[in-house]
Amino acid sequence: MFDLSPDEIQETVVETLHGFAEAEIRPAAREAEAAKEVPERITKQVAEMGFGASVPEEFGGSGVFDAVTTVLIAEELAWGDPGIAASILWAGQPALLISLAGTDDQRAASLEPFTTGAKGSVLMYERDGDPVSPRTVARKFGSDWKIDGEKVCVPSPSGADTRIVIAGIEGSDEIGAFVLPKSASAKVKRDDSDAGKIGLRAAHTGVVDFDGVIIPGDSILGGDARNPRTLQRAIGICRLQTGAIALGLARAAVEYAAEYASDRVAFGKPIGAFQGVAFMVTDMAMDVDATRLLIWDAASQLDAGDSAERAVELANSKATKTAMRCGTDSVQVLGGHGYIVDHPVEKWYRDAGVLASIEGTLSADPHLAAAYAG
Repeated sequence: MFDLSPDEIQETVVETLHGFAEAEIRPAAREAEAAKEVPERITKQVAEMGFGASVPEEFGGSGVFDAVTTVLIAEELAWGDPGIAASILWAGQPALLISLAGTDDQRAASLEPFTTGAKGSVLMYERDGDPVSPRTVARKFGSDWKIDGEKVCVPSPSGADTRIVIAGIEGSDEIGAFVLPKSASAKVKRDDSDAGKIGLRAAHTGVVDFDGVIIPGDSILGGDARNPRTLQRAIGICRLQTGAIALGLARAAVEYAAEYASDRVAFGKPIGAFQGVAFMVTDMAMDVDATRLLIWDAASQLDAGDSAERAVELANSKATKTAMRCGTDSVQVLGGHGYIVDHPVEKWYRDAGVLASIEGTLSADPHLAAAYAG
């Protein structure tokens, strides 16, 4: 059972971030998309507010947020703009993994730069399959590790200050998170910005190839005393952030469509008074609320110490489907206006497609869906 009532701190976080998203992020969305990066002033403000990366107070941060607060933050930032939200939140994900699953030495060595806006990158996603069962493999190579595989949708593929790759450990069912030294020879196989990515353009991503990349033996998060369950929980929170970004997009789309339907007059009355439009907007709103419940449920399970793999997978699958539906239907509500840049819905439609390609695993793989639903 989970509580549907945000506590006082969470209410303050949501109120603060919604005001910031409305005043600063949404007006900067087109600028960020054109530049293919988040304006420095936005990144700096989010870091100063303490919402960019989860860093414990002893390392100069605002503390490590629980999973429920983490998804509340992601939804509000994405309501402002999904691309800006993805760029900022993905850049802070290594700090979350290190904070939760790293050793004391790893935390001391890596966390402080995140308090001043350092860019990080978690190399988690692959072309096919479940992110928590990666095909990228880490093998013992003497006292070192050798990594082989390929990762897609890698944030800041060539410019991250801290990179962590998720890989299966050969000879076991365990997965590991490995901090890559700057000298690691992983190659950027493709820059998505150069390839003409149509959505989430403010979030710079790419494809990175590992072909026998050698890294030091102490690169694995948690060292010899690592706890696989703790790592899976941390990965679950990172993934659920992306689901919450999809939720924020969907909510923005339905709110914009509902307001437009109330203001746009045709045949002597608002178009929202016609059943065809009213039912569409209502269905969108129901999908958004249902998605939020799934995301909060998954977050609550993570906060209870569960790895919550099934809950995260189902929540993210629903979130990306909802984002796709709301992106598409909001364009339909606006009609011809939905396809021009005077309105943000065409951008949200494009952004939703990219999010679905990242976290729409269950939609793409019916066998995996059956495994999680069973």
